[in-house]
Amino acid sequence: MDCDPQTQNCFGGIESFEKTTGTAFGPSVGTSVLLQQQDQALTRDCINLCKQQSQCLAFSLDYAGFRCGSYNVNSVGRRDALEVRLNNNYFEKTCFHGVQRSLFENLCGDRLWAFERVKDAFLNGYVEKEVQNVQTKEECERLCLTEVNFICRSADYDEVMRVCRMSKEDRRSQPQAFRSRRQQQRLPGKSVCCFRYV
Repeated sequence: MDCDPQTQNCFGGIESFEKTTGTAFGPSVGTSVLLQQQDQALTRDCINLCKQQSQCLAFSLDYAGFRCGSYNVNSVGRRDALEVRLNNNYFEKTCFHGVQRSLFENLCGDRLWAFERVKDAFLNGYVEKEVQNVQTKEECERLCLTEVNFICRSADYDEVMRVCRMSKEDRRSQPQAFRSRRQQQRLPGKSVCCFRYV
């Protein structure tokens, strides 16, 4: 199967989801119906069904069509296949190794996802801590979750430079600092900004 083995098998880690609003895979990525129920709130049910199926690495939830479709691939290596889709949210499994369950539950509680991803965006300024040589976005998220010197509310991961920038602020606390990389003429398509709500 064409996927990241760390997200396919979360043995010894904590499995959660990352949400990307207004996004879904385009037609180049195949999907199968996970659940369809008219006039029902589906988010929790779709997350639970995807968690139970090892081949479900991600799913999109179409709020207008009351259906969620599962993917047997994630966005690793195929971020460009994610496209803007109104009335859709994209949820991707993520696995946190090296995070104590009690800490995770204290930070995330009953939330259905640990982070919200915004593709090609960043928080301008407000970098509290920068870590070099971070290999994956998931590692950057783990660093944010386990930061002890401040409450990390957002993390910006640069895939090209392998840099994780963490902040006490997020797009809600500093909306004027929230920027699109495309507006700023930066490296297009190579950054992910993740927000954790505390």
